[in-house]
Amino acid sequence: MSTAAISAIDGDLLDPPLYREGPTEVGDYDNDDINDLMVKFSRQKLVGVLIDMGYGDGDKPELTMTGGLAGGTLFKGVAAVELIDKEGGGQGTAADLPGRVSIQQTSPNPFRLFTTVGYGLPAPTHVRLEVYGPAGERVATLVDRLEAAGYHSATWDGRDDAGGELAAGIYLLRFEAGTYTTTRKTQLLR
Repeated sequence: MSTAAISAIDGDLLDPPLYREGPTEVGDYDNDDINDLMVKFSRQKLVGVLIDMGYGDGDKPELTMTGGLAGGTLFKGVAAVELIDKEGGGQGTAADLPGRVSIQQTSPNPFRLFTTVGYGLPAPTHVRLEVYGPAGERVATLVDRLEAAGYHSATWDGRDDAGGELAAGIYLLRFEAGTYTTTRKTQLLR
């Protein structure tokens, strides 16, 4: 299984990194007879991160992407992007916001290094996202804060709150946003 993330913007490390959306694909996308790596990221999440970092219309930040392919090959690349404000507002519109609280399944699942879960909030909401072990004990808190309306993600690296590596197994992610509560299963491999 491959992994990819935008790990830095203009040399500033992202914590957590912005992990990819969907599969990683290899093909000759620019027709130069050399295979290219195609990785898709959520535009809304990336724009949100850039705005939070103070970037705006016309800025050209350099994105550092790192990851590993299924065969064990590690990669790192840097590319510049230009921010263009087509809508004139920069912050998005109500149409860009989720219509209701939602949470996605973790990806990848099962995982070895990390897994990411995305969630959407139609309004600013206090979010709590916790990981529970096979015996039902809370092992990690990933999010416990007021989040802005929009799309967000949280990443878990298979460690407990103290930084210790947890054993392989099935873990539950409990998600609370206001009065909305649900759980998702994820499998940690070692």
